[in-house]
Amino acid sequence: MTNQPRVDINELYRKAWKDLRLLRISCPEIEPECTPVLAFGRFSRARVITAGLNPSEDEFRARASGKRKPPLRGPRQRFLHWPDDGRLTERRLKEALRRATGYFELGKAYEWFERYGEFLEAMRTPFKKGLACHTDYVSPFTTIKGISKCKKAQKAFRAIGAGYWMEVLELCPRAQLIFGHGRGWHVIEEEKLFGIRKWHDISTPFDQKGDKRYPGRLKFAEGSLPKFRRQLLVYWWCPNRDGSPLCYLDSQERHTLGTLVRRHAAHNGILL
Repeated sequence: MTNQPRVDINELYRKAWKDLRLLRISCPEIEPECTPVLAFGRFSRARVITAGLNPSEDEFRARASGKRKPPLRGPRQRFLHWPDDGRLTERRLKEALRRATGYFELGKAYEWFERYGEFLEAMRTPFKKGLACHTDYVSPFTTIKGISKCKKAQKAFRAIGAGYWMEVLELCPRAQLIFGHGRGWHVIEEEKLFGIRKWHDISTPFDQKGDKRYPGRLKFAEGSLPKFRRQLLVYWWCPNRDGSPLCYLDSQERHTLGTLVRRHAAHNGILL
């Protein structure tokens, strides 16, 4: 381990707030209600980190018909919403982090995360026990619709997204395994993250399901975090139909995949 100072969650959140304030001015595709979401769940205890694209607008707005969804408020509210004065006070910072770290325990988690349920149960690291947390590799900022439809935001995030993700991962001292979905393995290759030189395909019983563009549905690589050289096993589920995790798999198949990954990790020295 190096002598470099550890990342501080408070300072990282303040930095993200400043960046988001600028993005709100320059990028019309930023969700007006959003505040930064660096991680979902108990990142300081998690042993497994799941990784998606960026926080959904449904974290800040209720599902409803019509062109604009109403903001989530009152007992349904999940995260701190952007205040009228745009200021990050100490009270707001504390509340933002309380909601983020307690995300899976407050009883308001977005149903999107349920698709990880059987997978993480098989891994023996469920969200609600604080043994897994969720992160986003494209950006900690929410867009008004799916990021694949937000070209301006994609361009704006390109310069800062991976940097935030790596800083967040450094805040997870017990994490040993990353499990991502979507096209994130390309981001890792392009940004040269984790020191990964080559991905390996892992055969699964589901290689022929769904989208046929990605032979070898599950990718694997060994890597490390740059500041502290902590070893990580990185797994990536390639198909990405609609941004949802483990798409094309039913509940039993998700459990089977979790068992497969846990055993593969154990073979590579990581016991969960």
